[in-house]
Formats: sequence, C-alpha cells, structure tokens
Amino acid sequence: MSLGAIIISNRKITWNINANIGFNRSKAIDIGDELSLAPGVVNGIGTSAIIRNGQPLGQWYGYQTNGIYQSPAEIKASGLTAINGIAISAVRPGTRKFIDQNGDHVIDANDRTVLGQGQPVYTGGITNSLRYKNFNCSFVLQYSHGNKIYNANRAVLETGRDTHNATAARENSWKPSLYDMTTGALVEAGNPNNKYRMAGSPEENLMLSDWIENGSFIRLSDVTVSYQFNAKKLAPIGVTGLMVFASAKNCWISTKYSGYDPEVNTRQGGFGDLMPSLDYASYPRSRVFSLGMRAQF
Repeated sequence: MSLGAIIISNRKITWNINANIGFNRSKAIDIGDELSLAPGVVNGIGTSAIIRNGQPLGQWYGYQTNGIYQSPAEIKASGLTAINGIAISAVRPGTRKFIDQNGDHVIDANDRTVLGQGQPVYTGGITNSLRYKNFNCSFVLQYSHGNKIYNANRAVLETGRDTHNATAARENSWKPSLYDMTTGALVEAGNPNNKYRMAGSPEENLMLSDWIENGSFIRLSDVTVSYQFNAKKLAPIGVTGLMVFASAKNCWISTKYSGYDPEVNTRQGGFGDLMPSLDYASYPRSRVFSLGMRAQF
C-alpha cells in the first residue's frame, strides 16, 4: 500500500518523499490436526515450527524458559516434580528453568508453546530525494516490524552441546562459589548468571525461547549524492553534460537482533518457505561504496 508522495519546495530546495507499507497475513485453512516442521539445522532438536488450522504460517514452537535455578531452595519452590524426565530431587542449581504451561507440575513435551511468528506484521520503505541548486541527495529507508527470528547459530554455539565450539558469551555460565573445606574461606566466587546454564550440564536437544529474537529493524539501505555541472560552462570543451556521484548501500541499521542481519531466511524452498526468519550460518550483508562520473559528449 502506497502512502503517497509529499513534495516540499521553495526557490532553492525541493524535497520529494514517497512512502509505502505492506501487510502480510496468512492462515492455515485445512491441514488436518497440525503440521510439525523441523528445519534440520541443529542435530536432535526436531520440531521447531508448527502450523495449525486457523493460525498463521511460520510459527516457532518449543519450550519457554525463565532463567537459571540459583539454589536448591529455588528448585524446591518451583513446585515441579520432574523436568524433562529428571526427578526434581535430582535437579541441581545451574539448571535451566522451564515454564509449566499446562500446570501439571511436570516439564515435558506438553509444555511446548508458540514462541513467535516468522512473518513480519508489516514492512515498508521511505524514499527521499532532496535537490539544492546542482546538488541532489537521495536515500532510502527500509523497515520491518513484528517478526521473530530463530537464531539457530546460538542454539549451536551457546548451549555447550557435545563437542561444538562456543562463543565468548558462554563465559557467563552459572557456576557455584568454591570454599576451602578446612577454613571455610572463599576460594572462588560463583557466577549466579541468569542467562547460561552450568557448563558441562547434560545435552539439551530442545527448541527454546532463548533462541527466538526480535527481528524488527529500520535500515538506511541506499544513499546517493550527486552534482550536475553547468552544461553551458562545459560546452567549450565539447561536453554537453557531466555529473559526478558517490553512493553507499547498506549504510546503517537499527535492530535488537544479535546476528549479522535481521533480514534473513536461510531455509528457502519446500517446507523452508513455511519457516521464514530462520538464521543458520547466514553470510553478512555487504556494505558497498561507489564513486562515479557520467559524461555526455
């Protein structure tokens, strides 16, 4: 949908603004009970997206988490009896907290829920052209709002899974304080961090809300500045027109997404089209600078 054009002009400056916005809505009509989808990017995780009748496509599906257990008292106060097959009596501090969606005091596959939608609520752009005498500046702002990105890179590099490498963020894993058994003196302070569970914990092959991020952004995607020389002054040298310009693409972006680029979808084609906003091993978007000249003889 075009929002129309605005032209602001006086004797020296002309500013032309064009804006548009697009809304994308989808709804599954009749697919049976439901359709479970697995991107196949992280071994063992399995179902990561789901399609249900009457609901939109591209919904991420898994466990909602709420930090890390810091103490035995906190584990006992949870009221749970088991977490993914482990009796609560065997759960230790440094274990991830899960939200009991159905209230049965057991964390299992029945507690999985929709974690967000891969499709944006709306997208659009704003094109600006500003002219002053022989100078012209044009720039394009692009925006997207409301989608959730499954950052599968973090699902591999921040969970401490088997023999995978890890990012430096894993240094903030939970760890206990250590004391001298004889004197009781503090030897090493712990790290009661609420983001990463204890290093060396059992492997978790689960789709978690931890890996779902806000994909909204606004991008300055293109800027071009040009100067048009006076044709009359160039006529003596046989030039009828001369313009020089400088341009830049992918200049700047504002987003809360932690990956390279929020405008991402690395599983295209087939079922991948039903799981938009999946980021796994995506390549950074290039930033391009150009200088040029156009001459007419």
